[in-house]
Amino acid sequence: MLTNKRRELVGLVNQHWQKTDNHLSLEYDVSGISEARLAQYKDEEVAAGYTLVGPHKDELIFKERERNLVVYGSRGEQRMAVLWLKMAELQFVESKLGERPVLLLDDIFSELDEKHRQIVMGLIDKQQTIMTATDVEIVGDTGKIEVVRL
Repeated sequence: MLTNKRRELVGLVNQHWQKTDNHLSLEYDVSGISEARLAQYKDEEVAAGYTLVGPHKDELIFKERERNLVVYGSRGEQRMAVLWLKMAELQFVESKLGERPVLLLDDIFSELDEKHRQIVMGLIDKQQTIMTATDVEIVGDTGKIEVVRL
């Protein structure tokens, strides 16, 4: 059941991304559990003290044009992929609840170039967002953003 729900979510995220021009996709790598796999990893599991196969070991793989972003993507590309995932999640929640949740972003700008910072600013302009940044100058003065200095 958990695996099916994860597959459903990955399908919805990929549908959302097809409507954009970012060329991202999300793959779901299932760590299937069976008697044979449990037997195969028995000694390693005893040594580790926990099960090494099963849904807790499933992975989500971000890809851009078939390139694995975890392995071959820059930190900025990885951050943007996570942001696009968050935007798809927000759309999903909105479709289920009828209202858009608050977007929380922690230091999203730290490894983005100016082009990608502008994309982020365009996205957060469309909804209530709470974010942190190390440099308030990056955010700028749009008149729509309240800056709180700590």
